[in-house]
Amino acid sequence: MKVAESGTRSAEAARVLLGLPRFTDAGAVAYRPGLERIRALLEAMGQPHTRFPIVHIAGTNGKGSVASMVASIATAAGIRTGLHTSPHLIDVTERMRVDGIPAPEHWLTDNVLALRDRFGQIGPSFFEATVALSLKYFAEQDVELGIVEVGLGGRLDATNIVTPALSVITSVGLDHTDILGETVEEIAREKAGIIKAKVPVVSAVHEVADTEVRRIAQTLGAPYENVRAACGLVEPVIGLVRSRMTLRTPRDRYDELFVALPMKHQLWNAALAVRATERYGEVSGISITSEDVRRGLREVHSLSGVSGRFEVLAEKPLVVADVAHNHEGIAALLEHVREHGDVGRLIVCMAMMRDKKIDDVAAVLGAARAQVLTVDVASQRALPGLRLGRVLKQHGVRVDNLESVENAFGWFRRNAESNDALLFTGSHLVVAEALALLTDGPGN
Repeated sequence: MKVAESGTRSAEAARVLLGLPRFTDAGAVAYRPGLERIRALLEAMGQPHTRFPIVHIAGTNGKGSVASMVASIATAAGIRTGLHTSPHLIDVTERMRVDGIPAPEHWLTDNVLALRDRFGQIGPSFFEATVALSLKYFAEQDVELGIVEVGLGGRLDATNIVTPALSVITSVGLDHTDILGETVEEIAREKAGIIKAKVPVVSAVHEVADTEVRRIAQTLGAPYENVRAACGLVEPVIGLVRSRMTLRTPRDRYDELFVALPMKHQLWNAALAVRATERYGEVSGISITSEDVRRGLREVHSLSGVSGRFEVLAEKPLVVADVAHNHEGIAALLEHVREHGDVGRLIVCMAMMRDKKIDDVAAVLGAARAQVLTVDVASQRALPGLRLGRVLKQHGVRVDNLESVENAFGWFRRNAESNDALLFTGSHLVVAEALALLTDGPGN
């Protein structure tokens, strides 16, 4: 369900759904914490979220990747798996996938129109509506497991309506500080808000955050494990487009695992995903084999439908789309390309949301000696390209304003040497435009 639709019914459904307050557009103004509206929506739908077990995943960075890897492993194991992630790149239906396949457009159209009056009465945000629709779709599809990614924070996020079989926290960093808190401890408490009494928790958070998350888990009697202490990565080999490692967990040793999502941090994301599936198998009694793990990590794109995580769109010169959207994620992306890409000029096409720490992003770009092409995207929340460029220039970053992703790619095609690299990043909206321009959409 894209913004522009041809059919009368689908156009009306798009108007209804896209007319709800969206964080992508308005930022904090559209953020509606609390569970009252999602609870009312799910009651109107017949409580679909109670009809299948759920793995609930929160974190500052990595939660979408971990959710996709857990879902992929489960699908490889023959478990009919629903996966809810956000935001979408091209189409709303990407938020509600079963075994990697998005919900049909006609299903979403029919259900949005059927629920139009309820939306008017309850007043949900766009995010709340899509979470409820995802859970309804999964129930109707008789999924055996739902993987649900938190939208923002955890404690007051609409997805926290679920009582999961397992909770997962990937990382804690200083992002969305205007909403979640200004310290790691404060943000850790918000992420740990997904922990439920006696429900096992697996995390990969660091130091101060680990102390806070562990404390909250213990208070609730929730068995807690941090994979950085419980698991070990043996002889990891990081490549430009995929990596290889041996993983040791409390249950098994996986030799020569291939991880299709590259970059160093994805190795720990993979370890977390593997341990999460192991723990889910333990609490559910479902058998997940080492071959399921291998196939799930190796074929994560096709089995989960994940897109925009170091997605190579062209080679020689290298063109990559990656949904990194804060200074930590962008730093990891730039470091990976510099270390493993054998590139000359590093050119970054980007837009940023105005609530991000632009000065920190500028420092990262400057340290990587990147040349930046700023663009404008269709979001009120985005910083205009010219303003973003001015901030970056204050930190010594070389900047050109190209206004659009299409212009930026055209500039690169005319000016690039064979060993240059172009990275589309900084916002899901930039990645979405790049995918629409250079591929047939997410998952190609």
